[in-house]
Parts: sequence; structure tokens; C-alpha cells
Amino acid sequence: MGISAKSWSRFNQVGPLLLGLTAFFGVFARGLVNISFGLLALWGLVWLLSRPWRNTSDDTLFPPPLPQRWLAGITIYSAVILLTIVSGQDWSRGLRYLSVILYLLATLPLAWLAFSQNQHILKWLPFLYGIGLMVTALLTSREAGYSLTCLRAKAHLGIIELTAVLAQLTPLMLAALLRSFIAKRWGETAFFLLALLASAVAILHNCSRITMLTTPLLSLLILWVYRRTFTRATLLGLMLLAVIVFAVFFLNPGVISRFLEIFEGHSNYNNFLRLSAWKHGWAIFKEHPLLGIGPAAVPSFLPETIGYYHTHQLFINILAESGVVGLVAFLALHASAFTLIWPHRHSPDPETFFWVWAAMIVNLQLLLNGLVDQIFTLKPMMYIYWIITAAALWQVRARRHLSQR
Repeated sequence: MGISAKSWSRFNQVGPLLLGLTAFFGVFARGLVNISFGLLALWGLVWLLSRPWRNTSDDTLFPPPLPQRWLAGITIYSAVILLTIVSGQDWSRGLRYLSVILYLLATLPLAWLAFSQNQHILKWLPFLYGIGLMVTALLTSREAGYSLTCLRAKAHLGIIELTAVLAQLTPLMLAALLRSFIAKRWGETAFFLLALLASAVAILHNCSRITMLTTPLLSLLILWVYRRTFTRATLLGLMLLAVIVFAVFFLNPGVISRFLEIFEGHSNYNNFLRLSAWKHGWAIFKEHPLLGIGPAAVPSFLPETIGYYHTHQLFINILAESGVVGLVAFLALHASAFTLIWPHRHSPDPETFFWVWAAMIVNLQLLLNGLVDQIFTLKPMMYIYWIITAAALWQVRARRHLSQR
């Protein structure tokens, strides 16, 4: 059975298009991003199954192999999760959990495959994320009645999902702005400045404390790593602009009251729930320190609720579900990609430098956001996490591989 070269060429472009839709919708629309990613997964499966049907003399159609270190990381992690399911208390929930995790982990190889078929999608990703942030700002503004109000807006995502997405992408927009500014691409600079302002509006409406804490920190990190390319006057101007934006958007009674709630302790119901969840998860871990109670098998800590819940904290949740062994496997999974990117953090190539630090930012955001929420299974966030990680890995490895052929 054969496929014409023209038909195959058209089919190859479907994957990059679907990856772009996944990136765009992942900023603000849960249902649409899941549909686009599901179609992307179907495209990847058909692509793999179709390989033997066509002439293989043109190896430019084949992607460079995925990094072996990352493949080893996902293999070890999957094996450990399977072990904790077998030793856990609810096999059916554990297997469903594993299927969701593997589905999300497929993001990196699917993005890798899409890049191999059309490398231009790499260039367009920051713009798609920027347009997505502008749409997000419009959606959250509609929820807020078009006023600068702190009201826990969520666009078409969950509140925590939007929290994570905004914290991921705001520093990325800043890095894209600085990259464009350095290259004197003024149209791009204006676009990313507008995307940053849209993100600030959405952050205010979402009113997440962790986002309002981590976003400035990660943005300052981006300014620090780009510091050598700017004069002192330019850096001071950027910092002054950041202070003005902070004062306009975030020094308002709604935001201030959100932070004051932290000090109310158990008298605040949200604080009570979160602290109780952490203590509950830690108690389960102490009873099952090695392999945990099993994935997705943590019982609810609320007396009036029957069923399962998470511990509202990524690392305590992993310890409760899969113990020390599971936490080590989880860290190894993410470190396998991080260690491949880290050696290129001083790259003189502007594109490599940009994508390496974009990946570093989403890695750090995962760690920081994980301190207060169980976020590893949040699909929109993990799509962004692994797409950006794939972009960095592609930039530092695949392009070199392709240039050597």
C-alpha cells in the first residue's frame, strides 16, 4: 500500500498545526486544548503506523531520535508508578491515573515529531502563547465586569490551571520581548509588551497569591540572565516599568486582602482546608513511607466527604501516593530533561539561549507552584510544560543532529 509524496507531505503538516492549536488553546480553553491534543496524539499514532508504507529513501521525513536520557527517565518513572499501583490499595484508580500520566508525557515526543515535520512551528510558539494571553485577558475581564478586580477568574480553565499557566507564560513573554528588543525587531517587541500587559490583567483577575509571588521572581530571573545585553539605563527603565505595572495592577484592596488571609490561620476556611490536607498527606506518608498508599488512592480528609482527594501540595501528594521511591522517580523524570538543557544555559546563539531559559522557567515554576497545589495532572499546564521542554531539547540537540547529516 502506498501514499503519494504530495499527500504525505500534506499529512505531515497536520501535526505542527495541531501542536500550534494545543499551544494556543492551552492558555485559556480546557475543552478545546484537550480536543486539539487528542487529535495531535491520533496524528502521531497514524504517522508511526504509516512509516512502513512509504519510500524511506528520504530520511529528512524522520525525526532525530528522542534523547535517551529522557526515555530512560520516563521508563523508570512508569515502572515505579506501576509498582506503587500493585502495592497500593486501589488498582483501578491507579491504572486510570497511570493512563492519564502517560497521555500527558506523550506531549514531549509528539511535539518533537511535529518539530521534525515543520521547524517553523518553533518560531511561532511564543506568538501563539502571546495571542492566547490576550484572549485570556479578554475572558477574565468579562468575568470581572471589565474592571481591575481581584475575583478568582478562570477564563475557560480551572482557577488553579489558569494560575499555573499565567505563571508559566508571563516570564516567557518577558524573555521573548527582550530577545526581540536585542534584535531590534520593534514590531515583535511591541507585540510581546502587549502580551505582558494582557497577562498582568489576567493575573489580577485570577488573583492567585502563588502567581503574584512567583511571577515577579521568575521575571527577575529572566532580567538577570539577559542583563549583559543591556545598558544600565535600559535595565533601570525596565525595572521602573515593572514597578509601575505592579503598583497599578496589584496594590489594590482585593489583592492586599488576599495576602492578609494568609495570616488568619485556621480561622480562614481556605487556610484550614489546605493545612488540613497537608497534615493528612504527611500522616499517610509516615504510615507508608516507601511506596505510599497508591496513586490516586488518598482518601478525603474531610469527615463529611466520602471518596478520594489530593493533598493540595505536589510533593506531599507524591509522598502519600508513592512514597520516597515515587518522589525519587518523579524528580528523576524531570531531571532527565533538565540536565540535557542545563549545559546550554550560556549558549551564544540567541534562539538556543531563549528556549533553554524558557524551559528552565517552566521547570522552576513547577517546583514553586507545587509547594501549594497538586498540579502534575493539570492538563493545560503540563501541555505547556512539555511543549516548551521539547522546544528546548529540539533546539539544543535536534538542530545539531540535522545539520550533521
